[in-house]
Amino acid sequence: MSPVAPDRPLRIGLSARLMHTPPAELGFPGKTLQYLEQSIAHWIMSRGAIALMVPTLESGGGLERRGISVKAVVAALDGLVLQGGTDVSPLSYGEDPISPLWPGDRVRDLYEI
Repeated sequence: MSPVAPDRPLRIGLSARLMHTPPAELGFPGKTLQYLEQSIAHWIMSRGAIALMVPTLESGGGLERRGISVKAVVAALDGLVLQGGTDVSPLSYGEDPISPLWPGDRVRDLYEI
């Protein structure tokens, strides 16, 4: 990674929060939403850095990944903040969920890994 130019603010990537099944009243039927929590983005910007969301790149999502790779994203950022969330899915470490009420979010785990 090259050093940051002194006249350029740091570019900090934020992992996207995922909402796989948004409530009907939001008007996004059948879509997954990717978003940032405002407080985290504002905290980063209040320290003089630029907050940039790093969206997921899923196959079959209608995105042609020409030239977009993890390496390219890493090269464009000076740092990365994983926004966190609920616990890691047991499926991500080879276990079965204890309760069917919360199987975890395997998609998010794969994205952040």
